[in-house]
Amino acid sequence: MRFAHKFLAGLVIAMLFLATPNGQGNSALAQEGETSQVDIQPIIDQAKENGMSVIVISPEKDAETAEDAGPSYQDRALKVRSELVRIFSKATDLPNSIVRMLSNRSPDGTFNWFWIAVATAIGGIAIGTLPILYTRKWAQNYFKGMYVEDVEARADKITYLMFRAFTILTNIAIMASVAVLVAIIFDSGHPPSRVTIGAIIGSYTAYRVFRHVIFFNLIAPDVPSHRLINLNDEDADMMQRDWRLVALVVIAISGLFVWLAFLGLPGDPLKLLVICSLLICALLITGLFLKHKQQIRNILLGEGDPTNKPWLQRVIASQWHLIMIGYLVVAWIVSSG
Repeated sequence: MRFAHKFLAGLVIAMLFLATPNGQGNSALAQEGETSQVDIQPIIDQAKENGMSVIVISPEKDAETAEDAGPSYQDRALKVRSELVRIFSKATDLPNSIVRMLSNRSPDGTFNWFWIAVATAIGGIAIGTLPILYTRKWAQNYFKGMYVEDVEARADKITYLMFRAFTILTNIAIMASVAVLVAIIFDSGHPPSRVTIGAIIGSYTAYRVFRHVIFFNLIAPDVPSHRLINLNDEDADMMQRDWRLVALVVIAISGLFVWLAFLGLPGDPLKLLVICSLLICALLITGLFLKHKQQIRNILLGEGDPTNKPWLQRVIASQWHLIMIGYLVVAWIVSSG
């Protein structure tokens, strides 16, 4: 009780000296800056010697902190809305902006450079696919001998899937390397052509990795005995088909605006393209989440009776789609700003 009295007394002393109403009170302590701090310091020291606890509250400092807090979330939301309205008002000019940009990148005023770059990229990918036809045949024979249908050990399943994923990834790397080598051989020294070839090869390589390395081995539609997730054969086929299709569209759209950004598409048309592209990707992924809500719930819960699972795992499994959709909405709003 004695300590509480001392604490309250010190608090009252500090508040009387620093927060007198209407700026009245001791005029010697109403000065700003270091003078006020020096004047009250002896009183604070005396209070501490008497065993009191002193808390100094500075209204001016609180006001400065509030001023430094910056604009509110409402102001930021209004700013994002205004920016979106301004950008979408120029939507009709987007095709013309792209055509003008591609024309300005041409060394002779035509679009021949673009078609040559596309043909070079596709030709490089086709040539790069030839050597992996032989390695793929060897790999298929090898995995047939390695495959054990009634395997039960989780470590054996992981070893099989990881080795298969590594083999597929090696084949993709060979294909991409040969395609890049072809692009180097036929390089014309035209930077926009290089960007175009790189965007096509990079997008195709990314799609192959998502489809054949990640989805094919994670969902494992062809080897149900080695599937590590709680998913039946019918759902596995459906998910693998849907997710690889959405991955194709998302990667193609992403590659498009990245390509245009590197080519130097002007600010507002590029912003419009990015906002629309991200919105389309978010909607496609949201559709997947809603369509496969139950399947992913089963994956998150795993095998066994769901009632025996921890409550947090059950909550996440039942509401995961809302969490992910909320994340997509926030991410799109932030990216649009």
